[in-house]
Amino acid sequence: MTAELGPDTVLTQGGRRDPDGFRYRPRQAIEAGVSLIAGRLRPEVARALVARRGIYRPGVDAVRYTTVRDLADAGFDVVADPTPAIPDHVLVRFEGQWDDDVAMRFDACFGPVPEEET
Repeated sequence: MTAELGPDTVLTQGGRRDPDGFRYRPRQAIEAGVSLIAGRLRPEVARALVARRGIYRPGVDAVRYTTVRDLADAGFDVVADPTPAIPDHVLVRFEGQWDDDVAMRFDACFGPVPEEET
């Protein structure tokens, strides 16, 4: 299912439940933006899509959520970028240098990491 990206589309970012567990900027000279997935995914689902090895680790693997609108309001471009493995893959880009201030603005678009959802 490839999602339509409207302003209220929820986006999921997979990561780890620790202070530096989520990417907040693209890797220099490797990525054109930060990858998210359209939809509100549970941690085990996001991990299975993003990390093809290993197993889901409750209390370690985590997700956080934002919306297309929150990112756009903060000055980011949000574009559908489907891949064969992740049809709902989304790329968040920034026109200009993705410096520390931009990274903090990106990070601020997300709410707190939710407790494990049941």
